[in-house]
Amino acid sequence: PAVIHPSEFFSLLSNKQFQAATFISRTEDLDYLQEPDIFHEIYGHTPLLVNKAYGDFMERFGKLALSAESKYRRKLFNIFWFTIEFGLTKTIEGLRAYGGGILSSIGETQYCLGPGPKRIDFDLLEVVRTPYRIDIMQPQYFVIEKFDDLFTILDQDILPLIDQAKEFGDRKPLFPSKKAEVEEEDDIGAMKC
Repeated sequence: PAVIHPSEFFSLLSNKQFQAATFISRTEDLDYLQEPDIFHEIYGHTPLLVNKAYGDFMERFGKLALSAESKYRRKLFNIFWFTIEFGLTKTIEGLRAYGGGILSSIGETQYCLGPGPKRIDFDLLEVVRTPYRIDIMQPQYFVIEKFDDLFTILDQDILPLIDQAKEFGDRKPLFPSKKAEVEEEDDIGAMKC
């Protein structure tokens, strides 16, 4: 299956191993993938695994997540989500995507660099407090200054920062809840009847 248990996922990362889904999505689903397929793994992540900062980040992230109590893991995954999956970086040529969730999605690759989403400088506390959904294009992206900054993110004392983020609470989502969307679809369906 495309999604594995967090402990197994973190264990593989901490041992410099990268898991890959073994199925490929249908052509009509390539605009946005809700779950990782082999295209996402090979096109979105594999090329970057040879980059030292990226590879080191993955290994250190796995070790950190394995050593942390389970109460921290959801917030830790925010860091992974807004870097490895949906991260942007500044370059001499301009803003570039490096997150595998972006690079393996034709639609999100165009969308993330266009006028629609909000892009803010990477701030670890904000990353941890920012909610996301896996089934929509992201309304907000975090931008690192340079690719090597990816590795130094984990130099911060992350677990106390997560405690602080929990005290402050999550930021208001920039997207509707799934429940609201389902209710809206039900209302539209009822109107059509």
